[in-house]
Amino acid sequence: KVVGLPAGEEMAVAVVMAIALEGGATAQAMVDPAHTFRMEDAPAGRVQVRAMWATPNASTMRSSRPVELTLAAGTVTETVIEFASDVAIKGVVVKGGSPVPGAMVSFAPTGRTDFGTMGRTDARGAYEVVGLDNGPHKVFIYGTGLSYSMDYTVSGSAELDIDVTGGTVSGRVARADTGAPLSGAEVLFFPLGGRENSPAATATSGAQGAFSQESLR
Repeated sequence: KVVGLPAGEEMAVAVVMAIALEGGATAQAMVDPAHTFRMEDAPAGRVQVRAMWATPNASTMRSSRPVELTLAAGTVTETVIEFASDVAIKGVVVKGGSPVPGAMVSFAPTGRTDFGTMGRTDARGAYEVVGLDNGPHKVFIYGTGLSYSMDYTVSGSAELDIDVTGGTVSGRVARADTGAPLSGAEVLFFPLGGRENSPAATATSGAQGAFSQESLR
């Protein structure tokens, strides 16, 4: 059962997701009008289960508190998923002084392997993310030609405007021995002094080996 779902949004969609803590297998199930769900193909072993709620245009999304379960193959496990937090962060995403519409803004709790809580910017670049827990988060903003991240500590509801102008790195990938261009090469950008094992952004070289990545911190 899912409790604490936001009221007054008849067309909103709620889905429960499970992710294996070892191996990364996933499964999901829709929440019915009675606020119950049944997931037939949940991965066995230790899993983290949480619900996501979203308005039809995904401009506002809300995340439940995660629940950790240990599932045995062939058994049925009952659990309660709770939307317990009303903490909301809202603001505007801009790039080069102009609003960024249609970008996803995700708040992922630091040190947790869950999906994070997300919202989408509207035509004015405005977003709202509801259902956050207090504490440090990694904020990801991504869209067409956009990949940006920053650290932010949630301490109650607040406004957070995000400027993703950043810097641009362009270049060319070529063979060291012949200088011939390499197309389809993945170029990864790793942050220093933080999550150095995870790339902050990636780019792929084109037909002449050229690549470009915008909005880097």
